[in-house]
Amino acid sequence: MGTEVDGADAEGCTALHAALSVAALWVPGSRGCSELVELLLEHAAYKNHTRMVELLLEASAQVDEVNVAGHTALLEAATMGHRAVVSALLFWGAAVDRVDPEGWTAQAVAAVQGSTAMAQALLAWGLDEKHCDTWGWSLLHLAARDGHCPCLCLLLESCPALDCCSHEGHTALTTAALRGHHPTTELLLHYGADPNLPDAEG
Repeated sequence: MGTEVDGADAEGCTALHAALSVAALWVPGSRGCSELVELLLEHAAYKNHTRMVELLLEASAQVDEVNVAGHTALLEAATMGHRAVVSALLFWGAAVDRVDPEGWTAQAVAAVQGSTAMAQALLAWGLDEKHCDTWGWSLLHLAARDGHCPCLCLLLESCPALDCCSHEGHTALTTAALRGHHPTTELLLHYGADPNLPDAEG
């Protein structure tokens, strides 16, 4: 049974709309058609076109290809909170630990957004929850910074390095406390975070 190529998403966009919107920006280069396919994949992931993503992957699109910003389709989908697209990309073998130029992974994006379901899905595919970005911020730091208790609790259950320090010497506990996130601070203390660790300034 064939695919319904005229099927529209919630915004009334079909796969053809997505393809044309990207093709209009494409300038033929050294990689020819493959360049367009990868560009379409990243755009489809960003726009939440799950079926388009699947079709492109079935057509041998490179799942971990990066765009000019250094982002993979997985990172684009995670940034926009598109869980179905993220699941499809993971099923097709997207690397969950791929980092952008600033050291961000899809899991780091989920931690910042406080998306517990997204974080759980990514952790299930083997992401290293102890990863730090270029500033030394771990997933715990990112979740604690914005007071995302449910997401933080999930990460704490995975037993990462609770008292790891950023390059400025801050732990997740000091990060939460300095931002006035009382429930987050209490949660970290409950899990055994050390309140006596000095920061970079002593």
